[in-house]
Amino acid sequence: MRHAVEDRPRRPPVNGEDLLALGLAGPAVGRALARIRSAFLDGAVKTREDALALARELGRGRSAAPTRGRRSRRPPSSIPTEGREPP
Repeated sequence: MRHAVEDRPRRPPVNGEDLLALGLAGPAVGRALARIRSAFLDGAVKTREDALALARELGRGRSAAPTRGRRSRRPPSSIPTEGREPP
């Protein structure tokens, strides 16, 4: 808890408006901000340019570290769905 209190005033070098200007939209902005903040607090992101580069990677769907996310419940269209009930 102590670290959360100490880190609270530290702000990453970019904000949501910066990410919107890069072309990110909707929930992707929040996810990118969370990843950037985490990387900033860990010391992996030090500058605005670092943060924008990470945001660009995240916007393209590529990232250096795996993320936790929801998986689609729908089967990919390339998988035959014969004999399966729709979700």
